[in-house]
Amino acid sequence: MTFTPLASPLRIALVGFGPIYDLNVLAHRDNPDVEVMALVDPDGRRREQRQADWRDAAAFAAVGELAKSDLEVDAVEAMLPVALHAEGVVELLGYGWHVNLHKPLCCPVQRAGGSERPPAAGHGELPLLRAAPAAEGGDRGDPVTT
Repeated sequence: MTFTPLASPLRIALVGFGPIYDLNVLAHRDNPDVEVMALVDPDGRRREQRQADWRDAAAFAAVGELAKSDLEVDAVEAMLPVALHAEGVVELLGYGWHVNLHKPLCCPVQRAGGSERPPAAGHGELPLLRAAPAAEGGDRGDPVTT
């Protein structure tokens, strides 16, 4: 299999600049298939700090401001706090953007039909929390792919 570069770069918005930012942006930095069009975070200090990384990107305090702008975005790298994942993703999808999101979609996990055991940031994400009791008990079931 050979990789074929995109005909034009994917236009993305980086939304939320928490601790995961430093890891996630590695996929976009120096990537000819990506053009960072927008930076979105309610904290002006963080926006200004990240603007140094992406000088040509427009900056916004909220995704609603980005959506009302004339800027064209294909996809969003959502780096929101876990507590904002569910409603944040619904909002982002509502604007017609593709969304990349890490960790659990919902918190508390009851919103996703899970147990009351909360996910830990970066460790023990929901699939691992749900799989651990089965693995410990020897009941691994049949492999499933999605």
